[in-house]
This record gives sequence, structure tokens and C-alpha cells, in this order.
Amino acid sequence: MTRSRQATDRRDKLYSLIAIASDGALLPYQPDYLYPEDTLGTPSWVPNLARSKDIPSMVETVEDPFEACGPYDESKRLSVRNNTLSAPGLLLEKIARSASRSLEVRVRIGDLHKFVAEGAMDQLHVLREALQLTSMPCWKVPEPIRKQAFWRTLLGGNRTDNCRLRQHHENDFNSYWEFMQQFDPELESHSTWDGYDLVRVTSVETKVIDIARERRFCMSESGRMGWIPKAGKEGDIISVLYGCFVPVLLRPKGNAYEVIGTCYIYGIMDGEAVAAAQSPMQQIDLV
Repeated sequence: MTRSRQATDRRDKLYSLIAIASDGALLPYQPDYLYPEDTLGTPSWVPNLARSKDIPSMVETVEDPFEACGPYDESKRLSVRNNTLSAPGLLLEKIARSASRSLEVRVRIGDLHKFVAEGAMDQLHVLREALQLTSMPCWKVPEPIRKQAFWRTLLGGNRTDNCRLRQHHENDFNSYWEFMQQFDPELESHSTWDGYDLVRVTSVETKVIDIARERRFCMSESGRMGWIPKAGKEGDIISVLYGCFVPVLLRPKGNAYEVIGTCYIYGIMDGEAVAAAQSPMQQIDLV
């Protein structure tokens, strides 16, 4: 509503809405110009819409969406008081290890082949580090269960055509993986596109780029693989919050928690953690 307005202070684009809202005086957020312009004094659980357009969503599957929080339960309630959101949820486990890098957005300048090769090297570094974190010595030899978890995690659980991954999609990933290897200088192979189904390779590459952009590969304390926000770190807590389709990464802050962002954690994206919980959801305070 106010995005296109020519306010000289961006904070006024938000504060003006509070002024015209019928219940504006009752809202927990009131105009305060002491807060920096880039934060507006909002708590961590309020989405940063200024940055959300740069981070691809993990909730892309329209026909069969993720449901990490489990089925709807009308007895569960959210409440807000003094900028603190109290939400039912489960605190699951901590991040044990995380990769050192995520993919950055690249802009093509000059030769296409060079651009593809440089982009492939960036992806190869991310893939190699992910492989090292899983302690799997080689992609071709790990046990089938962990191998399946690995390639499904690298693709974030779904494809670019908005459908859940199926077992036959592993062949697509294998083609992509082999294609990436030719850009590895240690293998002394010559980069060539001959003999590859580039449509298949590109479909997987697009998804890997989407999931790895602004996110880092991680391993949880129990050995689960996943993707966390770039700002996440070891010791942050994986949680499932009621009403959230995907898990949420939290960081302890006093007696409450700061929201770091949403994440993909293999094996708990469809309510498995809620179903296996030994105790009901607790109220978690988010600041």
C-alpha cells in the first residue's frame, strides 16, 4: 500500500498505516524514531519484507505442501504481549555443524562458458563441504539411506516444478552431480557439455542454487541433514512452531528466543517431530 509512496523517511511507510488503522492505538508497535531505519524496532519474529524477495521460499509445493507443525488444532493459540510472541511449539535439538559458505547471486559478464564454469565451481564447493559435513567419504559409496537423505536435502525436498521429490528424481541428481565433477580442477578433466541432458541438469541446478542461496548446509546433534539461514550457527536450536509449515531456527536470548529464520531439516518436514513427541507442545516466547 505504501511501497510506492515518496516518504523521505522509510519508517513513515509503516507508521502511517498505524495512524490510519482503526485499532492502531491498541497495536504493540507505535511510532518511535529512536529505532534504526532498517529495523523499525520490530522483533525477530516479524518478517523482514525488505529482504524476503532475495531469499527463495521453501514452501513452494502447492499441491502437497510441507506440514512440519502437524495438523490443525483449534485448541492451540498464539498471543502477543509487549512485543513478545508466545507460540506453541517444540524445541528439538541444536545445530552441531554447519558449512562455512552459501551461494551468492552471480551476474553473467562476458563468455557464457566461463560464466557456467565459475558458477559450477561455486556450487561444487558448497556440495563438497556438505559431503564433508555428513562424514560420507564419497558420493558413490555411502549407505542407501544416508545417500537418499543427502540428495533429497540438497534439493530441499521438492523440485522447481512445484512437486515433491520422487525416487526417480535421483537419476536427475546423479546427472547433475556428474556434470559438476568435470569442473573440478583436481580431476584434470576437460569441461564439455557433450553427452549430458542439459535440461535434466539445469532443472536440478536451479533447485540447488535456490536452496543454497542465503542458506548453509548443516548437521544436527542427532545427525539430521538440512539447510539453515546464513546467519545461523552451531548451538542454534531447531524448533517446530504451530502454524509454521517448515521448522524454525531459534537462538536463546535470556528466557526467550530470537528467530533466526526458517530452515529445511530432512525427516521432520511433514509433522514427524510432532507425532513422535513424548510431551505436548510448550509455549515458546519469541522476542
